[in-house]
This record gives sequence, C-alpha cells and structure tokens, in this order.
Amino acid sequence: MTERSFLRWGGASAVLGGALALIGNGLHPRFGDLDSAVEYQRIARSGSWTTVHFVILVAVILVTVGFVAIARDAGNAPDAAWARAGGVFATVGGAVGVVYTLVDGFAFRQLARGFSSSGQEFVSAYWGAQAVDWIQNYLFAGFAFLFLGVTPLLLGLSQRARVKWLGVAGGAVTAAAGLMEFFDANQTADDILFAIGSVVVTIWALVAGVGLWRSNAPEAVAATT
Repeated sequence: MTERSFLRWGGASAVLGGALALIGNGLHPRFGDLDSAVEYQRIARSGSWTTVHFVILVAVILVTVGFVAIARDAGNAPDAAWARAGGVFATVGGAVGVVYTLVDGFAFRQLARGFSSSGQEFVSAYWGAQAVDWIQNYLFAGFAFLFLGVTPLLLGLSQRARVKWLGVAGGAVTAAAGLMEFFDANQTADDILFAIGSVVVTIWALVAGVGLWRSNAPEAVAATT
C-alpha cells in the first residue's frame, strides 16, 4: 500500500468509525441513576449490550486508524510536531479504548450475569462486579482524556484548515471531562462536558476524514503533479 492509499483509506476509516461511534453511543443502553445492584441486573438482562459494544469496538479501531492517518498527513506541515505527538496519543489512547470496550462490553457483562444469578454467593458476586465496574470507569476516563481529548486537540493544532478549531475545542472539553472522571468530580457536569466534547470531536473526525479521502484521490493527486 502506498502512502497516498493509506492516507485515503485512513480518511475513510475516520468517517466510517465516526459514524459507527454515533450509532453505537446512540443505541447504548442507559439506566439512569440506579443502585449498583439494580444496574448490574439490568445489564445482565440487556439484549443489546454486547452487540452495541461490538459496534463501538469497531468504531474505536477505525477511528484510531483515521487519527494516525491525519497525523501522517500533517507530517510535513510547519506544525508537524503537534501531529507527531497526536499520533502517539492516538495509538496509546486507541489501545486504552479497545481494552475499555472489551472490559465494559464483555467481561463486565459476564460478571453482571453472574451477580444476577448468584443466589447465596450474592456478596462475593456483587463485589466482584463492583471491582470491575471501578476498573472500567477509570479506563473510560483514560480513554476520554487521551483518545477523545488530547489526541484531537494536538491533531487540530497541526491542521491548517478552519476545521482545526473543532478538534481543538472538542478535544479540550473532552479532556476536561476525562480529568473530572479521574478525580470523581461532579458527575452531572462531567456527563454534559463529555457529551458535548465527544460530539464535536466526532464531527471534526468526519470532516477531517472526508478531506483526507478527497485530497488523496487519484484525480486530486494528478492535479497537483
């Protein structure tokens, strides 16, 4: 695969991954502010939990490829240092996102199902599910901070098009949400910041991906040579 082909298909990955992320997050089951034991039982009975998380897993992988392509595309720009740093954060943050999605979507569901049918082992099953719940919460915070926060912020700073400010602003807001999750700050404010920031970052990824696809099309390349 040539560099141009990678950049073009990386742009397509950003678009497809962003679209799948919107679909997956839109369909993600939400149970409101419930007692943990009730929430675990609802997760165990959810018929869409695993499928939705598989969609999100594919989205994270595709967007990671897209972010790396955006970083590579800016490799010769005056602000290439931002892009190189963004590429590193994309790789690390994408790995954290894959682990988080696997834990939350698959391992945690199995523990929730075990808790739901625990009978006399109720206490040990509850604390087992609770421990994994805490782990996935901090994995999510790391994913939000690194992948949806710092990465688009850095990649946005490396771009020359006006769309850069969507990446910078969305990344800054989502990074703040990730930090708030780490330090157990106000949950309502955290949720609002994450919702706003992640949507802005997704729109930025879609626009940047389309631009990458078009600028590396054979006819576009021929026109510049």
